[in-house]
Amino acid sequence: MTAATGAAHSVIDAFERQVAAQPDAFAVTQALAAGTLTYRELDSWSRRIAGALTKVAVGPGDRVVICMSRSPALLASMLGVLRAGAAYVPIQATEPEQRRIGVVQDSAPVAALVDAETRALFAGRPLVILDPADVRSVGPAFRPPVIGPADLAALMFTSGSSGRPKAACVTNGNILNLITDANYLPIRHTDRVLHHASVAFDASLFEVWGALLNGALSVLSAAGHVSPNEFGHMLRDKYVNIVFLTAAQFHQQVDIDPTAFAGLDSLMSGGEVLSPKHVDVLRATVPGIQFVAGYGPTENTTLVSCHRVGQDEDLSGGIPIGVPVQNVHVAVVDPDGEPVADGAPGELWVGGASLTAGYWKRPELTAQKFVHPRWPGASGTYYRTGDRVRRRGDGVYEFLGRIDRQFKLRGFRIEPEEIEHTLIRHPGVAKAAVEPRTDHRGDRRIVAWLVCPRGMPPRAELRAYLRERVPEHMVPSVLIGLEQLPLTPNGKLDRRALPEPDWTSRSFHV
Repeated sequence: MTAATGAAHSVIDAFERQVAAQPDAFAVTQALAAGTLTYRELDSWSRRIAGALTKVAVGPGDRVVICMSRSPALLASMLGVLRAGAAYVPIQATEPEQRRIGVVQDSAPVAALVDAETRALFAGRPLVILDPADVRSVGPAFRPPVIGPADLAALMFTSGSSGRPKAACVTNGNILNLITDANYLPIRHTDRVLHHASVAFDASLFEVWGALLNGALSVLSAAGHVSPNEFGHMLRDKYVNIVFLTAAQFHQQVDIDPTAFAGLDSLMSGGEVLSPKHVDVLRATVPGIQFVAGYGPTENTTLVSCHRVGQDEDLSGGIPIGVPVQNVHVAVVDPDGEPVADGAPGELWVGGASLTAGYWKRPELTAQKFVHPRWPGASGTYYRTGDRVRRRGDGVYEFLGRIDRQFKLRGFRIEPEEIEHTLIRHPGVAKAAVEPRTDHRGDRRIVAWLVCPRGMPPRAELRAYLRERVPEHMVPSVLIGLEQLPLTPNGKLDRRALPEPDWTSRSFHV
């Protein structure tokens, strides 16, 4: 393999350059487990997987589901799908069956890559089922297709307001821009990057490709649930030095054991508003650690902007979302889509090299959210984030809240309308309203107010019903029965008049 010159044109091209540069360097290992794969070994395995996929007619433009536990086989499968010219569709094994079926129906995959633990989930489906552990040879007919920056790399499904999840179309070029020559957290070949997020969560794009496309070691989080008390031991086991956590995970870890971060060089966190108090504890406990506050929707490939928090920076006014990452363009606009002056609040629109190619098979929604600005000198497409921000005089952006009702909880983006639509499909529920609320301990929770003409169904029944249809993080913590939902004078739901839960009473809780 000869060394390539110029910018990489695909994820596989960038990965092959690392294989050529350091074939015997370690590429992937798993925390609290033995064994590693070198870049040469991971490359070879991915080629065998790609060969097996092409034998069953997978090729450019196709989609392949990946549903398996976190293991080296997972990374080999992602590479194998891309090497075959297809796009991977990650599905978490713990997703409710109906949601999993919906993702498969929407993405229309040709095949699914599974392991022994997940194979049964796809039994009876009209898919070619392959286990990477069973792949032994490429076969003489395999010819790698030419892949370019605009070719689809992954479909990342997120919550949808209509009750139907939507998928952002992540291209090869999107991933390359996220990872290559990063101005927010450069990754070196000597680094060890933790892969802790679900592969179906967009943080995994940074974790996996940030390591493999920069010649670093990808350290997979230990199998099973890792408690905050065990987290530090897991990091120390493989000398991890770069970690990405959601804000909720970061806050929880700081509350229980901030010394877990003692061996890190860099820690990035985002997904929700970060607590300055928790960052202060981190800085006091681990002096010198580089803490990066990250912000961005899936539609812009994980990150729009980042803020490197200084060791002595005053955070009393909150933690800003920082400045745009490389090759990302942003604008703060008024309701008419016109730019506002520095300091004025407005909706954040984002464009540039990280902007995904719209929503999969959702042209109306794509046209609504991916727009072409009209202001002088504007060009290209921008995504309307629905977030209210302002740009300070020093060019740093501050997050002010949501324009619409979408919110994030424990790093997951949630459309309350999806939960409402699901609840009112229950035969005992006539109306539903869902909102986030902060309980007496300061924790954010999902609350559902229900109108049930024949009486409130048992909460255990509602919990089981929801768990079959939405992920666990979308199941409300509290269910409250009402005779009627409160209305405004013009007949619309008055969300501000929804009664506050009695947080000390367990009778409301699911």
